[in-house]
Amino acid sequence: ANLGMNTTLILDRLIHVWNPNPHFINGRVLPKKIPRISMRIQPDGRVRKNSRYLLECHCNMDWTYFPMDQQKCSVVIQGSTLEPENIHYYTNQKNLSIGRTLMIEFGVIHTSIKSIDNPYTTDPSTLLVLQFTLNRMPNYYIINYYLPSIMIVSFSWVSFWSCSVSNSVGCILFSFLSFIFVMFKTNKEALFNHYLRAIDIFSIVSLGLILLSFWDIFRKNVNKRRDILRRQMDCDKVWTKSE
Repeated sequence: ANLGMNTTLILDRLIHVWNPNPHFINGRVLPKKIPRISMRIQPDGRVRKNSRYLLECHCNMDWTYFPMDQQKCSVVIQGSTLEPENIHYYTNQKNLSIGRTLMIEFGVIHTSIKSIDNPYTTDPSTLLVLQFTLNRMPNYYIINYYLPSIMIVSFSWVSFWSCSVSNSVGCILFSFLSFIFVMFKTNKEALFNHYLRAIDIFSIVSLGLILLSFWDIFRKNVNKRRDILRRQMDCDKVWTKSE
């Protein structure tokens, strides 16, 4: 080796140099045709290795405020070549940088990286935790769900100012079926959860406002029948008096 100069190792030589093989606790590495790895040995003996991984990680999400929610996902890294207690990870927040992200539904608003004690073993070891804060972009749901739902509810309320019962019933039925179609289409694209989300509360309120139009028609019919019966009774009274 030449003193005072960095030495770059080619891929064939890397197999003879020991390096910690990272293990991703909450994910798995997807296979690649050509591994993107480079390693440099500096004059002071330090070894620098650059690796690029394609990961598929699991993230526990809270969908309570969906689709106006923020999610925190993390990538947990642990050494797996030797015993975990023989490898310690250290990091520097300044070395963390995020390139261009191509996500349709989320945007990365904050990232952090830190070393923590390994809670999965009693031996002293560290884990490297990379955390992302993701902000959902609700433009799709606003255009395809919220705006159509508001228009459908507004259309169903035309029955409050309509004098024709048949026209009101047709208008409300059309609004009801249209809203059911939009609601199921949106929920089909989202994940199923066992708790109420913000979009579910909006759907329940919108459906209640549409059903309120049915109540208005029922009230109008009841009042109309009462008026007819009252007029018939008044006519009978007038007829009996004339006799």
